[in-house]
Amino acid sequence: MDFLLKALGIGLTIAGAKKIKHNIGEEIKRKNTICRFDGGISKEEFYTMVKCGGKGIRRITSLYAEGAMVYGTVRSNSGISDWCFRIDFNDYGKLTGAYWLSTGNIDSNIPKLVASRIAQQIKNYPDSVDGSFKEEFYREEAEQRRRKQATAYCPYCGKQVPDEEAKFCMYCGMRFRI
Repeated sequence: MDFLLKALGIGLTIAGAKKIKHNIGEEIKRKNTICRFDGGISKEEFYTMVKCGGKGIRRITSLYAEGAMVYGTVRSNSGISDWCFRIDFNDYGKLTGAYWLSTGNIDSNIPKLVASRIAQQIKNYPDSVDGSFKEEFYREEAEQRRRKQATAYCPYCGKQVPDEEAKFCMYCGMRFRI
């Protein structure tokens, strides 16, 4: 009887290890599939959905997307520190509304709230595109065009400076004349 229990325990351990290995393999496969935004939702529309997903949450200090990955920074309740979260909307190269969340503060519901808002917009697309969404989309496009046009160059090294109001060059460190 003792032998059967040991054999059963070993068998379950091996089955569990195979399941974990399969799950890790699937996770790597999902993450490595590039999200091309060639379906219904364009990259710009997704970025607008991200921006709309964080509206009204005052503690969010930064919320942006790179590809299908959303990054956010939240100010702590005390206001002394910040913590970050990441939401992955890449579901084998498609935006389906499914997401994977990682956060620096597991006690907060802010990342889950932002993720569920964005996921709801993705699931309801194109019905989620109303007048305010289109207005926000065109405002975001205009802001991106303005940023591209308003680029400055360092007079010392000639590199492009991303912030035209910067006081120092981030490449050579020289101070700009004011």
